[in-house]
Amino acid sequence: MKMFQTVAWFMLMTVSLNFSEPTSQGTRLGQSANRGKNIYHDGWIDLNKNGKMDVYENPRAPIDKRIDDLLSQMTLEEKTCQTATL
Repeated sequence: MKMFQTVAWFMLMTVSLNFSEPTSQGTRLGQSANRGKNIYHDGWIDLNKNGKMDVYENPRAPIDKRIDDLLSQMTLEEKTCQTATL
């Protein structure tokens, strides 16, 4: 379980950094794939596009709670694929 928590932590940090920086075209990562659906909200990013702030999307939530929430929403296949990308 510790390995999945480490992977989830890296995912959260990578997403937080990558989605906050504009690309060279002036758009943010994820915008073109959404085809007009705005995932950017005041202080958070709707990564799963469900229209609400999940615990793992809340940058003010404790990292342990964010990791637990993200892992609870991931399937075993998603977790396995993430470990393969390390």
